[in-house]
Amino acid sequence: MKTFIAITLFLTTSCINNQSVFSNQVEGAKTDNEGNCFINTAEIPEADGINMDVYYPCSWSEVHIDNYHSNVIKQIGDTPQGLKANIALVIMTSKLKDTLTNELLDSLRSEIYLTGNSKLEEGTISTDTLEISGLKGGKIVTRNVLESGQIAYGLNIHLYSKTKVIQFRYVVGAPTEIEAASYFHKMEPILMRLTRKTRFHNNVL
Repeated sequence: MKTFIAITLFLTTSCINNQSVFSNQVEGAKTDNEGNCFINTAEIPEADGINMDVYYPCSWSEVHIDNYHSNVIKQIGDTPQGLKANIALVIMTSKLKDTLTNELLDSLRSEIYLTGNSKLEEGTISTDTLEISGLKGGKIVTRNVLESGQIAYGLNIHLYSKTKVIQFRYVVGAPTEIEAASYFHKMEPILMRLTRKTRFHNNVL
């Protein structure tokens, strides 16, 4: 909940041209042979030993949304020129209360991501299962009206190991429904393509 509140504050301040939340570049940024930008999490303490490459649009910058949440691995975002919309990605990991067997994971995925009635994320409008780099999980698309009156669309991707869940939380915010929806639907396939490039270099337990 704290992270969602922090994202809300970012969406609000960014749309009124407060750029103090941005850094000039993403710390630890690398580029692959195809010109795609990514970061590796091996040396980030908050990654809790997860060694993965996370891809993002090269125009994005480091964002300081929530510097006090120990589960946050990296925060990246952008306020595109000429638009009143903005976008943020928060990468998180947290430990599960119970160890997941393959049977439990399949049951969880069916219950949360295939029923269309998921209550895992507030404002859910669609769900689906997916698998990325050997880890199974799901995605949840959300829509919420913030206290500021802004409209926020979210693409929430969850990947499960036996003891952890890794979250990619993309949030688009804009003053109006048309601006928020149009920018989100434009970015969603790009974000999915980049997220599917995620690669794990160790066994995520």
